[in-house]
Parts: sequence; C-alpha cells; structure tokens
Amino acid sequence: MSMDGHLNDRRGAVREWMAEEAVEALLVSAPPNVRWLTDFTGEGLLVLDETGALLEENRGLLTDDLLAALDGYVEQLGESDTEMAEHLKKVRGQIVAKRTILH
Repeated sequence: MSMDGHLNDRRGAVREWMAEEAVEALLVSAPPNVRWLTDFTGEGLLVLDETGALLEENRGLLTDDLLAALDGYVEQLGESDTEMAEHLKKVRGQIVAKRTILH
C-alpha cells in the first residue's frame, strides 16, 4: 500500500473513532503523532475537527509551510478522497484570507 493509502486509512480510522466517541475536536501536539496522522513535518500543533479539518491554534501556525503542506495533501489525496481535498482547499482559502487580514 502506498503512503497515501496509509494516511487515508489513518485519517479514516481517527474520524471513525471520533464519530463513535462523539469527539468534536482532536488536539494532536506530539510531533510523532502529527506526522503519523498527516505526514506534516512542520512545528506547532494540529487541531482536527470531526471532519478532519485543520483548525487554527495560534496565528504563528499560519505560515507558508502550512500552505505548502495543505497543497501537498490536496495533491496526494487526488481522486482518492475528493471530499477531504475540497475541504482542505476551503481551509487553505480561509488561512490565506486570515493572513491577509493579519498582515
């Protein structure tokens, strides 16, 4: 199985667990856990809601590296998870808008 397939399986398992346990958001802060779940290698922490969306924890995370990581995730998802890819595109747009307001 490709790395993309493993990441999709991992994200799906976490979303399933969140739904079963009625978990509304998941805070992932340990770098090995963030990498396991998303393959994101940047610094900071990651907050996921029940849809798997990235939520802002602090403005310092709204970096070019994060935007590049989101672009990479969208590309990796391709046709395998179009719903998540579209969601990440919307999240990216929100981040760009927020950065524009903050700068």
